[in-house]
Amino acid sequence: MTAVRHISTHLHEAISSGRLTHVHQLLQDGADPNDASSDYGMRPLGVALSSRARVPTDDLLKITAMLMEFGADPHLIDPRDNTNAITYASLIGDSSRFLEIMFTTGRHRGNPNLTDHNGLLPLQMANGQAEAKTLIKFGADIFKPCYDGQSALETYRLERPEWVPMLLMEALVRPHMCNGRININFLVDSRGNPTRMMIQLLQNTVPEALIDPALFERPQDLYRLFPLLPPALQGRIDMSGYRNHKLESYPQDAEAEGFIKRYRRSPPEKIPNER
Repeated sequence: MTAVRHISTHLHEAISSGRLTHVHQLLQDGADPNDASSDYGMRPLGVALSSRARVPTDDLLKITAMLMEFGADPHLIDPRDNTNAITYASLIGDSSRFLEIMFTTGRHRGNPNLTDHNGLLPLQMANGQAEAKTLIKFGADIFKPCYDGQSALETYRLERPEWVPMLLMEALVRPHMCNGRININFLVDSRGNPTRMMIQLLQNTVPEALIDPALFERPQDLYRLFPLLPPALQGRIDMSGYRNHKLESYPQDAEAEGFIKRYRRSPPEKIPNER
């Protein structure tokens, strides 16, 4: 046991100084890729993530892949800060490539929907949009609540509202990864008018959409926008909170019907404001 602990301590030192060949040799010699007994107070994955100021990122990415291949578990808690490698990587930012490795390499591939020791989800701790997008790409559920019952979507609506369109777009275009539905109140304002968030959602899910937000200023304009969304995305939006109009009335809205037909005939062009 003492010999294994000794070699594992050397592993931490080799990682923090970026010695790739030494790291690989130590792992082959039996160093524990999950050891937390060194003076670092962190497991090897945590040491790799915290060494970016001293070691080139590309070297640390290779070390992270080595650790995962030799059995590192990104869900194990680090004694120093009571968090795991996935949450830590999400929190420190500029680490989407580290997350990708932890989600795709080794026998202990990461699960972005597991909370850490503090009951927090990685998506709620994401420091950058690149990290949030990577978490969603690998299955993070924007509707999953953490220990306080609040989901990532609700957290960002309160703390980083500018991120909400990105969360919606990333999650809703992956319906098999999104276990909830988004209420229409996220996409309309207090008067029932489509918000810029709805416009952004449309423009990012319908590539050819070039629509001037100024053209959509009335509650019924939602029914000009809604049919342009991909069907899979339409099914994820809960319209029950939209009280100004009933969705069933859309087909009888001749003005909106004409708009959709004109838009689909020449999608690259903006539709002129005829009001």
